[in-house]
Amino acid sequence: GYAEPRDSNDLSKGFDYIYQYKDHLGNIRLSYSDKDGDGQIDVLRNNQDVDGDGDNRHEIMQVKDYYPFGMQLQYGKDHANSLITGRKHNYGFGGKEENPELGLEWLDFHARNYDASLGRWMNIDALADEPEQVSRSPYQYAWNNPIYFNDPDGNCPKCKQFVRSIANGYVNTFRNIYGAISSPIETAKSALTTPPSVEGFVGGALNVATGGLSGAIMNDVQLASAVIEGNVEAAGENIGGRGAELTIAAASGAIAKGGSNIVKGLKSSSSASGQLQSQVESIASKIQSGGKSPATIAGAELNGSSAIATSGKPPGNIAQSIQKAADDLGGVGTKTSSGNTVGCCAEFRAANQVLLENPSATPSQVKFTPAIRPRTGQVVKPCANCKSMFPQLDK
Repeated sequence: GYAEPRDSNDLSKGFDYIYQYKDHLGNIRLSYSDKDGDGQIDVLRNNQDVDGDGDNRHEIMQVKDYYPFGMQLQYGKDHANSLITGRKHNYGFGGKEENPELGLEWLDFHARNYDASLGRWMNIDALADEPEQVSRSPYQYAWNNPIYFNDPDGNCPKCKQFVRSIANGYVNTFRNIYGAISSPIETAKSALTTPPSVEGFVGGALNVATGGLSGAIMNDVQLASAVIEGNVEAAGENIGGRGAELTIAAASGAIAKGGSNIVKGLKSSSSASGQLQSQVESIASKIQSGGKSPATIAGAELNGSSAIATSGKPPGNIAQSIQKAADDLGGVGTKTSSGNTVGCCAEFRAANQVLLENPSATPSQVKFTPAIRPRTGQVVKPCANCKSMFPQLDK
């Protein structure tokens, strides 16, 4: 929502908070405010107090309904849904701002401008050459399926599919292990209908199962969700399954141990080498099934922190301790005589994450899982660059 001044000419009179209801795709449908503080939203229609409290107030600020591709329905100036109480709020379809300039009525989606009357972007898709995009118009919105998908920033036509697949993975894992547990499953089912963000869904389900003790688990889930750059559905199902496994561990621990020991126990168990290796193997398998895959994937852990990373571009933010080791090889981004570029390996990228969380630690203290090549499932030996920066890999 947002705050609106009670008197725009005299801000000392305070502000009212305007709440907003959004549908499953993030479209703002209803703005309202409990201005009189009576705990209910007053509705006035045709000068009739329809909520029944007799105070003849109207606290529905604005109603917005949309055609599938986002053009706003127009009911006519005398229709109750056309009434705007307070100022007009220029955010709507996809939660994005409507730009009335020059009469274009475009929506600002950050990466691109969108014309809801056409159901088309006004800028070419920056990801048009991606394998899943080449057969589609670079101007189409949400793969021409706006009821199921949305595109939160102009660069992600399948984002809701990702969250739905997380929910599926979560539910299926619970059914396979604990068929009698219903609360987390019901939470996940609701996400299949109204998917929130990745962290929002998993965090909500975890809180149901563990009484709010989800912080340590979310660290693990967020690490996993940041890894995948390939198959969306496979990635989501893997992350959902991982969240469910840790929910079960947390719920069991909460019952058996209770209290503050659970978070400490979770951090310890979720960063164990065997468990981290299982995660890496599972993610590698899922990436392999998606077809497109990075060269390698590996895990790193240090003082209770863990990270999983694929090979790729060097990180933008480099831990100071690993920067010094990289500089000894010519610096991050340098292609050495070994034929490998410093900073691109999965080991480097994973170690960098845990070293950023432990600035006083050194690269030699990081523990690694064996790197795996997802295309083949085979373990890959560390390159010469990694052995130089992390001597423990050369043992």
